[in-house]
Amino acid sequence: MAQPPGGGQEQAAPFKPFILGRYNVLLPLGEGGMAEIYLAEQNGAAGFTRLVTIKRIKTNLGADAEFFRMFVDEARILVNIQHPNVVSVLDLQQEGPDLFMVLEYVNGGDLRHLLKALNAKGMVMPVQVAVFVAWSLMRGLVQAHEARGASGQSLDLIHRDVSPGNVLLGRNGAVKLSDFGVAKAVGRLAQTTDGAVKGSLSYMAPEMLELATCDQRADVFSAGVVLWEMLTCRRLFPGTQPTKLVEALLTKQIPPPSSVNPEVPAGLDAVVLRALARKPD
Repeated sequence: MAQPPGGGQEQAAPFKPFILGRYNVLLPLGEGGMAEIYLAEQNGAAGFTRLVTIKRIKTNLGADAEFFRMFVDEARILVNIQHPNVVSVLDLQQEGPDLFMVLEYVNGGDLRHLLKALNAKGMVMPVQVAVFVAWSLMRGLVQAHEARGASGQSLDLIHRDVSPGNVLLGRNGAVKLSDFGVAKAVGRLAQTTDGAVKGSLSYMAPEMLELATCDQRADVFSAGVVLWEMLTCRRLFPGTQPTKLVEALLTKQIPPPSSVNPEVPAGLDAVVLRALARKPD
């Protein structure tokens, strides 16, 4: 038998569309630590169809009670946030062992991939575009921070993972904040203690790293990092080694974006540096 390409290593089996509940799963869009993401089609009466995103908890995590509760929490949180700049949850279903949520489909990509592509070409994002994306992101964050539960109580929500990979960009100009999987909120089934490190390290507010009690201003710091990176098309805190990243987040002198991109006006420099102040006050 002929060996497969790649030095005899087995190739992954090609994806085959499948049915999940009422949805035809068409193709994979990606995966994270907890879930797999798919593009799917929902069919209704009289030829009605629409594209949706399926987020399915990974099979090996479905039996883990903590991951199960975290997944349900994300859907419960999202259903209380209805805003053009936040991805909407449409349904939460369980089909046999498969727990999955149905989300609106954003036809486009995420900010992380766009910044990576611009950097590879030696390009920068136009300042006006970066400001529009940041403004849209902050509108979604404000709505999340002010979200209330079904009985009217404040959720006191903190996203805790504002990063370019969680900012979706639609081809129609839409900007939507996604992935509330590690959000802290009142009424979660899976509670986390103050000081528990959650989210992407390179975008984490210093008070979270110092294991202090954090509030919604931690999301403002993370959004400041995202805006700095949009204006420069560089990573503010690069690298993967946790110790060095933590040291940089706590001590690195943060240059104004205009030191990298002279098109950034002084007033915008001031906004970014205030968002990136290490003391929340």
